[in-house]
Amino acid sequence: LLRNELFKDIPLKSPVIEVNRKEGTLNFDGVRLGMSEEFLAYARAHPEKNFEELMLNNTAFGENGYWVTELETRLLSQLARALRYGNRVVQIEGPSGEGKTELGRVFAKLISLKLTERTYNQWSDLSRARGRLVPTADGGYELVEPQSLDDVSTGGNLFLDNEINTNEEGAMYYWRMA
Repeated sequence: LLRNELFKDIPLKSPVIEVNRKEGTLNFDGVRLGMSEEFLAYARAHPEKNFEELMLNNTAFGENGYWVTELETRLLSQLARALRYGNRVVQIEGPSGEGKTELGRVFAKLISLKLTERTYNQWSDLSRARGRLVPTADGGYELVEPQSLDDVSTGGNLFLDNEINTNEEGAMYYWRMA
């Protein structure tokens, strides 16, 4: 039952990410997205390699490349599905150091999205996310919206919000429900 809830939109067969060098696209288990020019050039230079081999040997994804297991393939496919069809908000939870942030970085680089990383905890200035009121000369206030709103309107961005911590006392209190 839990598996069905967690993976309801992901096919239960083993997922596959295919590289279409001619079209310059990646097929994330049925969802086709354009790939970055950098990854396309690398893929065309190595026509004998499949997606996993291209990732493992590509230093653009770190000194030793990026190891893609079935779990990463499923998550990359889910991110592609959310980008193409969903509400475009994906929440990935887990213990520190398990690769959640790196997965977002890899996805952004694969399909050429501008990456903006932000960390939120009880010490964060929340005006970065929600804007702030600034006094005006006439005694009123003006809302200064965060830069991220402009970035959202232009498109082509991936916002990676790390360490969102609502468990600490006083952290992001405005999210709490009474």
